[in-house]
Amino acid sequence: MHTYQPTLTFKGGRTYVHGTTIYEQIILGATSLGLGNVDGKLRINLRGQLHHQAEFIYADPSEKSSKPDTAVTDFDLTVSGKPMTGWVQATVPPVDTNKTYNENLIRQHAAIDGQTITFNGQTDFQPIEVSTSMAVQLHQALYPPQGNQKWLLARVTLEQPFAPSKTQSMQLELKRIIGNKFTETNIITQGKKCGQFHFLLGDV
Repeated sequence: MHTYQPTLTFKGGRTYVHGTTIYEQIILGATSLGLGNVDGKLRINLRGQLHHQAEFIYADPSEKSSKPDTAVTDFDLTVSGKPMTGWVQATVPPVDTNKTYNENLIRQHAAIDGQTITFNGQTDFQPIEVSTSMAVQLHQALYPPQGNQKWLLARVTLEQPFAPSKTQSMQLELKRIIGNKFTETNIITQGKKCGQFHFLLGDV
């Protein structure tokens, strides 16, 4: 097994580590540890909110390592053409820094049409940030949360990691909602489905 320990920050006014940060660090961790580049299918399951710094654990499937019950995220990756699995587990130090994160700079370039939202514009945000923000914007418009509830990213499934150019004409299509609290949303780049988001309506 291999362990990666980045310094995590909150985005905007959040008091939990954003799913986009976890995605970014999972991709970066594989490279930083010398395991290779994430270059194929990936799935990230976000099972709980992360408020502390964390260890990102990477394992070869042949190691038959068992994910601890305390893991807040687990993942399956393709790293340099080979499968790899892992998880994210909180450590003791809390996250104590917030990073500026103005999602209005994304959403002003996004247009909703029925169950679909399309991005047309230029941005310095990463594709995972653009797509996730757009997904929340679409969910809030179609199924506004009540009280303290919020649409939270629960799973990311991609054919391969986003490339920087993938924000151009990116579309998201909300395919279905289950029990008024769980959704499936297709991610479309260059006119082709490249993955899917699952969102969960939960308390923050």
